This record gives sequence, C-alpha cells and structure tokens, in this order.
Amino acid sequence: MGDYINSQDSNTLLSAEESVALKHEFGWSPVGVGDKGSALWHPLDAFSFKAAAKAASTEAADINTPGCYPYFDYQPGTSAHNDCRDAFRHAYWNALMAQIDEVDAASQANAHERSAPNVYSEHYMDLYNNRVGRKLGAAHPSASHKEIADLVKQELSRGGLITDLGQAPTAGAK
Repeated sequence: MGDYINSQDSNTLLSAEESVALKHEFGWSPVGVGDKGSALWHPLDAFSFKAAAKAASTEAADINTPGCYPYFDYQPGTSAHNDCRDAFRHAYWNALMAQIDEVDAASQANAHERSAPNVYSEHYMDLYNNRVGRKLGAAHPSASHKEIADLVKQELSRGGLITDLGQAPTAGAK
C-alpha cells in the first residue's frame, strides 16, 4: 500500500518543521497519494503525464547553460540530478502537464514528490521548479513542445529556477 498512499513515516528525511514549511510554501505534504495512487485517480492523464516525463528527461539530458554548474563538471547525456538540468526537467515536465490540466499536473507532481523521500532542500528545489513550470504551461496552453522548452530555457537562463540545493531557504527562514 506504500506505493499508493504515503505516510509521514515514508518521508522520514523531513522534520516536522520542514514539512510545515513545505506545506505553507507549496501546499505540499509528504502524506498522501503517491505516484501509483495518482495514476489510479487520474488514469486518462497518467499516460500523457508519463509521456511528458519522458520528453522532459530526454530534453534535459543535454541542457548546458553557462554558469549553471557551480559544483559539477558538465557531461552531456548524463543523468540530471540537483543541477540545472534537473531544474529544467522538473519545470518542463510540469509545463507540459499543465498544458493538459494544471490542477491534475499539480496533483501528479506532488504525488511524485511523495514517492521520493528526500531532504528538505531537494523537495524545495523540485516543488519550486514544478510550480514555475506549471505557470508557464498554463500561460501557454497551445504552445508546441519546442516553444515550451524554449520558455523554460529562458527561465533557466534568467535565473528563475532553483538549480542548486544551496539556493533553497532553510525551513522557517521566510
């Protein structure tokens, strides 16, 4: 059942204060429906959202924005994790989903975060970039995938995405 509904225990990397901070900032809680549960609640969107995730991963693999790698050497085609490619991937995935249904996109992205126990800064980075992407997708519902990718790249280039865990504020610091 843990794949369908996540309890606070499944996300033990978060303190109570951090959970409250994420709830306040993003309306997100580590408790609730996970990836598989979300797919059951939104079966028609699940296929489109999965395709959007694949497109985002493919497009993100070769993102190379100057100055975006303060701690990592860029290696084309490598997995994107906690860097600007990861920021792009989250924002682009959410933008594509929001073009279909912004509310269901938020639900799916939040469920995905519940299915991946992480430290506070990692959840913050992902949830922040997800929100930026959904705003872009909702604002441009008829844009092509390339146009959406270009909008997300612009957001990345102007510093509008969190690209490093160190950019996430400390819980309760706002």
